[in-house]
Amino acid sequence: MRVLVCALNFAPEPIGAGRRTFETARRLARAGHEVRVVTAYPYYPGWRVAPGTRSWSYQKETIEGVGVFRCPLWVPRSPGSLSRLVHLLSFSLSAIPVLGAQVFWGPKAVIAVCPTLLSAPAALVAARIARARAWLHVHDLELDAALSLGMLEKGWAVKSARRLEAWLFRRFDKVFAVSKGMAGRLEQKGVSSEKIVFLPNGVDTGAFQPRSGPGATDSLRKELDIPNDGVVALYSGNFGKKQGLSTLIQAAKELIIEDKGILFVLCGDGVEKKRLHDEAKGLANVRFLLIQPEDRYRKLLRLADIHLVLQGQGASFAAMPSKLAPVLAGGKAVIATANPGTDLYDTVRGAGGDTCPPGDPSALAQAVARLARDPDRRMDMGKRARAYAFKHLDEEKIFGTLERMLRENGP
Repeated sequence: MRVLVCALNFAPEPIGAGRRTFETARRLARAGHEVRVVTAYPYYPGWRVAPGTRSWSYQKETIEGVGVFRCPLWVPRSPGSLSRLVHLLSFSLSAIPVLGAQVFWGPKAVIAVCPTLLSAPAALVAARIARARAWLHVHDLELDAALSLGMLEKGWAVKSARRLEAWLFRRFDKVFAVSKGMAGRLEQKGVSSEKIVFLPNGVDTGAFQPRSGPGATDSLRKELDIPNDGVVALYSGNFGKKQGLSTLIQAAKELIIEDKGILFVLCGDGVEKKRLHDEAKGLANVRFLLIQPEDRYRKLLRLADIHLVLQGQGASFAAMPSKLAPVLAGGKAVIATANPGTDLYDTVRGAGGDTCPPGDPSALAQAVARLARDPDRRMDMGKRARAYAFKHLDEEKIFGTLERMLRENGP
């Protein structure tokens, strides 16, 4: 079957929606479908395209059997509310002629990925002209997140945007939600429950294995100059506003004297990178790493004794961190900053992890210190986390849902 995907982010971006979309497209191709992706040039999470890349031009390539059409994109050096909007619009407009051309290819399903919702109208029109099914895969509720983080102020413009957003959601044949809370919010926006499909971010549970022996990560600890008896609290992912990573730096400051055996490792990139480096200056218990290649990333997950999954105040209502699935599959203790009633809170608690309020450095410091002193509890939490991943987040089972929908509603 021919499947067309419209997504702002795609491979080789290492984290976030781009990685998830690539894994879905690759699986569809391996299952025998013809897959094409209309996307932008990779820029996330560092908010910069690779040096020498002509991001103002169109380009076609093939990645693991998936046809990829790159569209021009403007990437701001210092993204703010207005520049982000222009950034998103640049892709949404440049993708229109490519999506239009794909109509003649004859896709049977068109999947628009959110973010960004701004490119969804063109994908929807292309689906209707091609008489294909129109599906929307929602990773983030962009408008809700921007409002909760104070990036937008309520007014007539936001009110109009909310109405347009709700109208657009309702136009699609199916809307995939990565969390149950997001599914509930989609219903509040007027999307029929019959159209909503719960499709969480999954993980290859076989690829992310717990540490297999006492010396399994010794070489990496030595390379990173981490004592074998040191307790590593790892955050890996985007350094953005949604994550509220200043809370982590402040927690490290509180523990630098009290618990010298705890090392906070932040692995990633993003718009907040420089500010976080400045805040952590002089802290011997904080270490920054660049985003790691896949094999080293898996070793890093095994090296960690405690995984930190952070979301800022209000952000966890509008998004579900894609990093959570591999973290749980890795079989280690997890601490998340999330409010009760959010998907992140319920998932981490259901997987045997700990939670504390967003924006509360003392609560985070205390939670990390308690686990650092209790290796038996960490081991028990890790077993429960991996069991949860096997039961609820196995990639094969989740992909099976999408595959069945394609087969059951064939051409």
